[in-house]
Amino acid sequence: MLHTVADRLRHIRTISGLKQNELARLAGLKSSRHIGLIEEGERDNITAQTASGLCEVLGMSLDWFLLGKGDAPTAEEIATAVAAAELANPKPAKSADDEEEPAATERAS
Repeated sequence: MLHTVADRLRHIRTISGLKQNELARLAGLKSSRHIGLIEEGERDNITAQTASGLCEVLGMSLDWFLLGKGDAPTAEEIATAVAAAELANPKPAKSADDEEEPAATERAS
């Protein structure tokens, strides 16, 4: 059973296929660590803005997410909500500064 906010978020995020950092970005959170803290049950005081953003991205009702009342979103509802969030918040293009540096080559001895 999904008795806690932590359980419900972890369950729905798993169904969505989103990583914590992807969900945080789509929900407008500054850090993916915030998602981890909620999922670990370490963050009980979720702001209305955070809860609303997570619900919108994952297709959950606030009542279900925060209180466990009502029905959980279906996989189709989750997928539809995630797709809409990705369209509204596309990944930023990598700049030349974001490119990974080539691995250092070993020097011959």
